[in-house]
Amino acid sequence: MSNVGTLNEKSLHAALKLYFEPNPANHEVPVGGYVADIVGERGIIEIQTGNFWGIREKLEAFLAVTDVTLVHPVPRVKWIVWPDGTRRKSPQRGTVYTAFDELIHIKPLLSNERLHVCVVLADMEERRERTRATRRGSVRVDRTIKEIADIVYIDDWRDLVPAELSEPFTSKNFAAAAHIPVPAAQTALGALYAAGAVRREGKTGNAYLYVKNEK
Repeated sequence: MSNVGTLNEKSLHAALKLYFEPNPANHEVPVGGYVADIVGERGIIEIQTGNFWGIREKLEAFLAVTDVTLVHPVPRVKWIVWPDGTRRKSPQRGTVYTAFDELIHIKPLLSNERLHVCVVLADMEERRERTRATRRGSVRVDRTIKEIADIVYIDDWRDLVPAELSEPFTSKNFAAAAHIPVPAAQTALGALYAAGAVRREGKTGNAYLYVKNEK
């Protein structure tokens, strides 16, 4: 997508909520004992900018009554900005597969046909401050989306299995085809297995052999 301007955080969550639903009348709607970010004709849109720990029960309550689109932003390119104005570009580049780092925490829900996932790949600035209170020596205080590069809707998990993979395949084969590290491929395959996109057919050594499931 072309540059959409600057979606300022505090917070990124609020910015994405306005991006996906400009009408605030549809924001913060009580559903099933929880508050949904957005409720519209196509169901609920829930935006999760941080980790997925602790959101399973909320999603279960929403899925019991309607379709849910779970929106998760992933930094395609990230710049770290310090209070003195210095900047550095992170060597890490996010892809749609990066989202599995969090999706793995809601594995039991991935096979639910009412759940749809939307990954927002964006170029971001991350503002950090130094502190001795954390092991990393710094803490994130703000994020800003500078440009949305792509929005990927995942309605069929099998679409994330690279087409060029020969079957059966291992996590190492998957990693090479998806251009991601092997540990990331193992995480992705764990989630895709839970979602029913792939199945296991034996092992080669200590590695599982996978086959893509048919429709």
